[in-house]
Amino acid sequence: MYEKIWNVGNHLHNVKVLRDGQGQLFVSYRQRYNQRVAADEYGPCPYCYGYYPKKILWRHNQKCKFTNAAGSRKRLALESSVLLPKSKEGSTILRRVIESMRNDEISRIVKSDSTILAFGEKLCTKRGHDEEQHNYIRQKLREVGRLLKDLR
Repeated sequence: MYEKIWNVGNHLHNVKVLRDGQGQLFVSYRQRYNQRVAADEYGPCPYCYGYYPKKILWRHNQKCKFTNAAGSRKRLALESSVLLPKSKEGSTILRRVIESMRNDEISRIVKSDSTILAFGEKLCTKRGHDEEQHNYIRQKLREVGRLLKDLR
């Protein structure tokens, strides 16, 4: 458990470094000394919070002391990406998408709900690089906003 507490502290530091864009990452596994690896190529293990290169995260998961079952590589990568901070460029794309929405009750619900905005951030990181996908993102946000309105 001491190792996990240590890794959680390193994770909090690494999130701050990744958000600010400056500083040094504390990683659990480092590539060879002559190989340089960018900070965005590392990801946290969702079970022990140690930082490993994303390409070999699945290998660590097979030996990780804090996991019970080995999941698929795709699911492991998804769980790891959720622990990373949101990118700042996704925020600007989301802001642009939300500003182009019609000003009605649904858009006010979308703008005021933090969960819908987090969903929009994920859509923007996944599809926001393509201008043609902005309509899709806007449509999905409005659908979730209408769902929330009906639930209320």
